[in-house]
Parts: sequence; C-alpha cells; structure tokens
Amino acid sequence: NLWSLFTEPVFSGTPWGIVSEFFTPARDPSVDDESVGDFYSRRIGRNAVDRLMSGVLHGIYAGDAWQLSAKSLFPAQWRDEAELGGVVAGMIKSQTDGRRVTRHEVEFLREMKKYDWDPLLMATLKDNTAFTLKDGLQGLVDGLARHLVGKGNVEFKTSSPVASVKLARAGIDVTALGSEQSENYRHVISALSPSHLNQVAKHLPSEGTATPLVPTIPSVTVMTVNLYYRTPDLHPLGFGYLIPQATPFENNPERALGVVFDTAYSPSPKDLDFANWQITDTQQLQQAREQGQLINVNDFAWYNMPNRPNTQDDVKERGTKMTVMLGGHWWSEWPAFPDEQEGLALAKSVLQRHLNITEEPEAYQVNVQKNCIPQYTVGHEDRLKKAHNKLWSEYKGRLRVAGNWMSGVGVNDCLRSAWDVVRSIRDGRDGTGLEQVWTSEYVRLKARRPGEGVKEVERDTTV
Repeated sequence: NLWSLFTEPVFSGTPWGIVSEFFTPARDPSVDDESVGDFYSRRIGRNAVDRLMSGVLHGIYAGDAWQLSAKSLFPAQWRDEAELGGVVAGMIKSQTDGRRVTRHEVEFLREMKKYDWDPLLMATLKDNTAFTLKDGLQGLVDGLARHLVGKGNVEFKTSSPVASVKLARAGIDVTALGSEQSENYRHVISALSPSHLNQVAKHLPSEGTATPLVPTIPSVTVMTVNLYYRTPDLHPLGFGYLIPQATPFENNPERALGVVFDTAYSPSPKDLDFANWQITDTQQLQQAREQGQLINVNDFAWYNMPNRPNTQDDVKERGTKMTVMLGGHWWSEWPAFPDEQEGLALAKSVLQRHLNITEEPEAYQVNVQKNCIPQYTVGHEDRLKKAHNKLWSEYKGRLRVAGNWMSGVGVNDCLRSAWDVVRSIRDGRDGTGLEQVWTSEYVRLKARRPGEGVKEVERDTTV
C-alpha cells in the first residue's frame, strides 16, 4: 500500500526522490550509456538503488546494479529522460498518451492476435502471476520435441556438439566434433553462448587479424539449493524475498541473492484432494471448462480441467519447500565454487539467520549453473552492434543468432528471440538476429477493448 512507501526501510528516501525527480536535470547528451546504479541514483537517489533496485536485479540477472547497463535493461526510461526530461514524466505520458513500443513489437502483437487461444487458458493467465509445470521447464523442451518429431521433417542430432561453422558457396558447412565430414545447410541459427559461438566460428576467413565474431559478454554463475522440510508454513506469507546490495556483509556472508518460497505458489497434495473441490463431478467440470469458467482450488487455478491436476510432490502431507539462490556477481572473482555439501550448508545458514529455521531438511538438491546468465553491462548495445556487423560481413545472413544474451535473459525472451529469427528467414528478410535490438521506429499504443485490435496513436522517429 501507499503508506508503506513512508514506513518500510526498503523505501527510505524513495518518495522524496520521486518528487525531486521532476527537478533533476537530464543527463548530458554525450553520455551514450551508464550503469543502472548511476542512472537511478541520479534520478531518484542512491537509497532506491542500494535498497530496492539492486535486489530486483539480483532476482533477474544475478548482477551488479553498478555494472549493468541502464540503456539495455531500461530502454524506455533511458529514452524518457533524454526526450521528456525524466522517468516520472515518461510514466505519466504513458498513462495519458499510451505506452511507447517499437514498430517491431506492434507487428508481433498483431501476429499473436491471429492465433486461436483457448479462452480458459487466457483467463488463467490473466488472473495468475505465477504458474508451474509438473516436470519443470524441461516440460517445455520435451513438449516442443514431441511436436516437432511428429511433423516428420525434423531430425534431432543429440550428443553431437558442433566443432565449426564455415561459410560455403551454397550456405553453411557445419562440422560435428569428432567428425571429418561436414554437412551443408542453407541457414544456421545458433543458440550458443557468445563465447561458445566464437569457438566454433574459429575458422573465419580473416582468422588471425579479425576481432571475435561476438565481443566478450560476461556471464555469472548461480547456485540454487532446493530444500524440503516436513514442517509446513516455516516461511511467512509471500513469494519470497530478494537481498539488495545494501545488506551488510554480516547479514549475508554466504552471498545469497534471494530466497523463493516454493510452497507459496506450488500446490500441496491436500490442495488436489477431490474432497476440497466444490465441483467433484467430471461432467460438471467439463461443462465449466466449455463455458470458459475458471476453476479455483484453494487459491490455485488450474488450466487442465476437467482432468485431475498432477502434483509436483510425492509426499502425502504438506511441508515447506524453498529455494535459496546464491552467487551471481558476488562469486565472479572466486577461484572455485562450493560443492554440494558446502552449498547446502550455505543455504541452511541463510535460512537460519533470516527466517530462524533450524530444522534439518528432509530432502535437498544443489545445482551449480556455470556462466548461466549473461550480463548486459555498460556498453552492451554497442557490443551487439559490432556482433551484428561482424556476423553479416562474415556470413551474409546465413548464420543467425538467438538466445538470452541479446534482448532478455528469461524464458519468454528466448522464445521471442527464436520466433523473430525464424520468422525473418521464413519471410525472406536479410538479417543476423540482432537487427531489431537497437534500431527501430517507436509508436505509442493505447489499450482497447477485446476484439478491437491494436491501436497506434502516435509515431515517433527512428532511432
């Protein structure tokens, strides 16, 4: 609520910072980029960065607010300061005149409206902010694989790491590791990390004198520790918490990024008990689905009605599940990372200090994802421009890129990146997969009633 802006320590100084932002001069036009920390400390105040913004960035990028690029992570706010004088002014204009998006985004929204969406799915997504898959995100990969294999014209070559890609007269030659024979393709889409792509592109025509295909884009390593406790409700209500950079070292010596309360959004076995349902007849459930009604079970909304939802847990009694996230930029200079038992000890220490949980976990799982999140540090956009130019000069549009290192690190961002590059090939457009990242025409959109389509209200200049 609004009162918390004045009472919660995390918001200390933020209300005054928002008011004073109207009187803060815009940056020097010669500044091409700056860190998120520098940008928001100028506009709203350092407390907002140290206590709030840095925590948000820990949760999304596991990155340092004082290294990540404001221009790449907050492009709308970056433009608003230059054109309207401030961030708050941009927010007000978005409310009155419509939200500013790229022309490319408008085209995407129009394409999405052509798809036939299940009304119940739309209602479920509209009324819920988080959802889970029984088998985790692997379910997306497995589902896509099953769909493509069923097409009959798709072949998956597993356990075949790529050793090199070379421009050929009739496309791209791809050689697998350990193979002496290359295979030719008209187009190749690389979803490899920048460093890996540079390795397989080592046989460039200008080898020895050229810069790497993609400039160095740093990445960070994140450890996740999943814990299950027999005792229910060990954590307070809520999704979890993120740990900002203002947290004193003695309160976070483990260098944790945050804690997710998994039981806050994941169903327990009792939630799936038919005895708890208002409608238990399968025919009634079927009718409810056909009518587009949303079925709620103990605050959990289910899309796969009338089929009984699957539970992610095998236990019969409800317990407490949590995930502790550690590392990120805090571990960038570490010569080695904690092993499984060390990671478990770190996670237990965090939970004991922050939530006073002393119970031993019934089960746990420790994962170390090395170099998993690319860091959009200051100058990121310029590096993408160089990568685009290099890709085009060396491969003439035959090799294109997609992934989490260009326009977003989330699952949705990766799906969108792949969708864009495949569509450009299908439509016969030249490109590298990077051409939409920085150069685009902007327009303003206003929300309209369902079925009225996308309304463009203003066209901005191309930047």
